[in-house]
Amino acid sequence: MKPPVWPTTPAVRATADHDGRWAEALHYARWTPSPHNMQPWRLRLLNAWQAELCCDPDRQLPNTDPQSAFTMVTLSMFAEHLAIAFAAQGYALSAEFVDAPIDYTVRAPVLVAMLSLEPLPKRLDARARRSALCERQTSRLPYDGSCVHNEVLETIQRRSATEGHQFGWTHDRAQVRAGIAINRDAVFADMDSEVARTELRRWIRPSDQQAQATNDGLWSRCMHFPGWLLRDFFDNHRAWQHGARAALGKRLLTHGMRGTRTLAWWSGPFVTPADWVRAGRVFAHAWLLLSEAGVHLHPFGSVVTNPDAHQRFLSMLGPSRPANTMWLLARMGYSDQPPRSLRIPTSAIFLNDTEQFS
Repeated sequence: MKPPVWPTTPAVRATADHDGRWAEALHYARWTPSPHNMQPWRLRLLNAWQAELCCDPDRQLPNTDPQSAFTMVTLSMFAEHLAIAFAAQGYALSAEFVDAPIDYTVRAPVLVAMLSLEPLPKRLDARARRSALCERQTSRLPYDGSCVHNEVLETIQRRSATEGHQFGWTHDRAQVRAGIAINRDAVFADMDSEVARTELRRWIRPSDQQAQATNDGLWSRCMHFPGWLLRDFFDNHRAWQHGARAALGKRLLTHGMRGTRTLAWWSGPFVTPADWVRAGRVFAHAWLLLSEAGVHLHPFGSVVTNPDAHQRFLSMLGPSRPANTMWLLARMGYSDQPPRSLRIPTSAIFLNDTEQFS
């Protein structure tokens, strides 16, 4: 796919980015995936060579990501994607992350990393790698019934091992069916929590108009669910907890994942902020490698964060269960081109001079 055209707006030109190098890199990096497509990254330029990467206080998940582990993972992925974009422009980007969780009590952009640039010889293959940032997509569509090729998965396994993480997978039909059922049950169990449901409801976009107004969140088109159903599920949830509606909701969720033949997971150290940053690097490069091989991915976050579902999945795997902490589970496969989720414009990622740091 041809990358979208890079816009040059007055708002971007008004920053310290006099030659537009940061805006050009941001144009590609903003396609980084994030939980619920909340896009927590903000950038404050100090000069043409340095910037502060911050977490937006209005784009956080204090109840469903209380440690900020998965928000740190996505911010680390964003920094990796930014580095890939800069490499195509002839710059090396280094990121020094703050060794602390994100403080959700601060109502201002929270500094998470210092970013620095230095010149780098341009490489022809860097442009292709940069294009992959725009081609990577989550696919919640049905897959075509094929197993992901083992050669691709073995590449991911070797790449993950370089950062001290393990990557496993199964093509076993019974295990794949069981994993999808565990995810379905976990999603519905999580939504029975009013706190979790209220936090997620902020990011639900049941109509085209709402999605296009905010350029973020979970758009019903990308979720592969009718907008009216998605809205009613959250706004009239009691009616979906039992009986025919509950059965319909679970059947639609499972049916939408038909054709899946591969489940895969990452495991490794996942306790400290440094662990979360390293996991983000692992996942950023793995997803791009999968995308370059034509493989789509759909994370099963609830199985990771819901303790009962997590244990149920590990027990189901039996002897092949990971030895270390499983921090990501996903179904993988080959699908039609999914709808593209939206992103906030590049100019909105830059912090202006009136926004204060914690």
